[in-house]
Amino acid sequence: MYRSFRSPMEGFGSPSGGREGVTSFTSPSFMTPSPAGLSQQRNPSYSGNTAPSPSSSVRLSCSSPDGKAVYSLMTTSSGDCYVETHTLPLAGTVEATNVDAYDSKAAIIRTHLPHNVTSALSRYPAMELLCLGGAAPSSTTTHTPQQRGPTSANLQLMPFLCLYTKKDVFLLKLCYEPNGSPEAEGTVISVDEPYDDFLMSNSNANIIRIQPAPQQAKGYATICPPMAMAMLTQDQSTKMYSLTLYHGPPPPNKFTMESLTNSHEFGTEELDDPTERIVDFCFCQSPKLSLLSSLTVAFLKGNGQILFATPIVFKGTVVASAAVSESLDFLAASVQEEQTFSPFFNQYAVAKKFITDAFPNPGRSSFVTTAFGSSEESMIFEWGVQIQGPLISLPPATECHEVTEFFAKSIVPFGGAGDLVGFAVGYSNETVDIAVASPTALVSRFMFEKPDDADVLDANLPNGVCVDRVEFSSDNKPLKDIVLVPDPIMEFVVHLVTPSHIVSVSSNAAQIASNKAWEDAMKETDPNALQVFSPPSKRGDLKPKTTAWSCLDVAFFQGNQNPIVGAIVSSNVEFGHILVVRLGNGKMTAINLTEKRHLNEMDDLPGKQSVPALQLMGGYAETESLADIVQPLIQKVYDGISNMAQIGGSSIMPEDMTVDVLAGAMSIYERVKKEVYLPLTEMNEHVNVRRAELKHVVQKQLEALEALKEVIGKLREKQSAIQEQMDILYSNSRCLEERSSSALQSCNDLQPTITQAEYDHFQEIKRLDDKTKAWKSQAEILKVKVASITDLIESDTTKQEFDLPVEQLKQAKEMLGGSEKYIDEGKSKLDSLSRNVDQLAALTGYISQRNRPLPLKE
Repeated sequence: MYRSFRSPMEGFGSPSGGREGVTSFTSPSFMTPSPAGLSQQRNPSYSGNTAPSPSSSVRLSCSSPDGKAVYSLMTTSSGDCYVETHTLPLAGTVEATNVDAYDSKAAIIRTHLPHNVTSALSRYPAMELLCLGGAAPSSTTTHTPQQRGPTSANLQLMPFLCLYTKKDVFLLKLCYEPNGSPEAEGTVISVDEPYDDFLMSNSNANIIRIQPAPQQAKGYATICPPMAMAMLTQDQSTKMYSLTLYHGPPPPNKFTMESLTNSHEFGTEELDDPTERIVDFCFCQSPKLSLLSSLTVAFLKGNGQILFATPIVFKGTVVASAAVSESLDFLAASVQEEQTFSPFFNQYAVAKKFITDAFPNPGRSSFVTTAFGSSEESMIFEWGVQIQGPLISLPPATECHEVTEFFAKSIVPFGGAGDLVGFAVGYSNETVDIAVASPTALVSRFMFEKPDDADVLDANLPNGVCVDRVEFSSDNKPLKDIVLVPDPIMEFVVHLVTPSHIVSVSSNAAQIASNKAWEDAMKETDPNALQVFSPPSKRGDLKPKTTAWSCLDVAFFQGNQNPIVGAIVSSNVEFGHILVVRLGNGKMTAINLTEKRHLNEMDDLPGKQSVPALQLMGGYAETESLADIVQPLIQKVYDGISNMAQIGGSSIMPEDMTVDVLAGAMSIYERVKKEVYLPLTEMNEHVNVRRAELKHVVQKQLEALEALKEVIGKLREKQSAIQEQMDILYSNSRCLEERSSSALQSCNDLQPTITQAEYDHFQEIKRLDDKTKAWKSQAEILKVKVASITDLIESDTTKQEFDLPVEQLKQAKEMLGGSEKYIDEGKSKLDSLSRNVDQLAALTGYISQRNRPLPLKE
């Protein structure tokens, strides 16, 4: 059950429930799986080999870009980590019998992760597994792995995966070789750490969340490089936040010294208030002004406030020319409407200049691209972005006295918002809010604003509103980890995933808000346009409806020992509308969302009532009430008596009896017999039958009562015996408790204790030690290469050409080209600075000619 609360501008939906019914598949027992992700036991007492504890994250599964595969992180009891790939439909399900899943690809692929990834997961639990796109699982390539694994040319590449903890980020490139069997072993081609430089230089930074760059296939207006992503971190010492963009690797066969990452730093006003901390972020979506929305990041605070930062641009982004033109037209019209050099005029003018520089359109091309280019073009990615807001302040969630974490936990774009920018926000007390904002509020702002302009713009922010709230009735404590999963097929549906259950929410409140905002805008411009562009059947008559239903309740049939560690909704309609859930023991569960939704709607049909029936004991079927049987007969007798005519009495003598009087008496007699006597006889029969039935029921009840008395007597005897044993066990437990307390106290006295800060410091030392070992191995490889080159040079000094491997020649050529480029740039800058110095010296009178000092004037 749930409660739905809407804004005053709308009506409200009706509650609904759900039914259970899932199809599941369990991984083969080639190993003993445990909940995915490893972490050290957070205990004040420290030991060198701390046993890992299971991760509580519910984001350890992700879907392939085409929706045909599910990738999950899992670990064994020995601490080994795997990425397990399941192709859809799941093997062993009914849907898989109609699909030849083993024709060209394996149904299950297990890829063992290398030691550096496993070591990082043993220090900190895994937070999330992301799919960044790239090569599809079904694409055949001739790539040869750079590290270990098979060297066959017939390798299947998987999409790039990103696995991260709060201190490490790993970019995984996986492949496998089909062998014709339903199971295969994958190979790790490479493991990159794209944010290693940033995280090593900011040792106090903790990762909050990583999001893939916006892709048009997911509803955004931009197409970013496959491996591009954004990372939100917080420095624990300064409390400052950083949004660091990774633009993806450079194009192949292209040497570049440009940075592949850049950061935007910002902070919040009240650093001591824990509810002011940012807990999540996402990219925005809207059909109108789609480019402005796709370049905007929404930050969620713990108190439900939503901040915005724009523009966030990735290098190599591709955008349709129509989206760029729409934004430029809007900004140009806004500039003309504002007074020259007013705060809003400056904001619109600078935003227009930025979009023109970031997305130059040389001609009538259909798409515009931002790519790696000259230093002037690269400066657009370094513009200091200013945080604005909060544009949306959600109402506080239901208070709970046992809250130890923030209320707000997760934010995702909500596609069912019409022309507005929609968001769905999830809370730790299982509450979901639907909020909307106008895309015209997402105009870019930058750090070099004038203070007076910034004050005016902050005071006139067009705020958004919360249009719907769904609260689920639950007696559980606030959850530490939840995630909202937007539905890729139904844009007005979002799924709330917790470790114990999954609930789906459907709401058209955002769509209604968009329609009303559109109608209000049309009334101000042209009231007659509503008749042409907005038929009432499509906009005005849309009725508010909010429904929610349970998709899966793990605690119902498995308890809390097997939590949910991942859930994805497949975007491929070929397999239907399915939700795939992975449990902590490795079990995969497929849920038909279409069936769930229809069952939920059937439960909400108007006029459907449940009629309780009287179940008699002794195995009798349902019995109709005696009053319902007798009442029609009584009514019939009453009507018969009322309709009879007056009957002549005994004053009529026999000699006075005529034929007419006798005929009347006989007619009255027949009517009395038919309309009074027969119903009374039938009533008597029903009463006698019911009396006999009730006697039989009473007899059965008496027999059952005697049996219950015997059972109660036996239970009392057993209770007495159990009570005696409980007294004995209680006395023994008191003795064992005293012994255990003494043993525990002795162990605590013998074992050294450390603080949580010291424990974190030791974990950081372990992390640095692993990094150092990795750098040392790379240095050893470089040392061997340098030694081989040196030996080659010393062997024949007269030889001008060296017989180097192709790979080393390529590296040398790239290094030479890069060095020459930077030397030329340095020389040009040095000449320019030298000329400037000479000019300044000449102006001050220090020298008249180059290298000829003049006497200083007194």
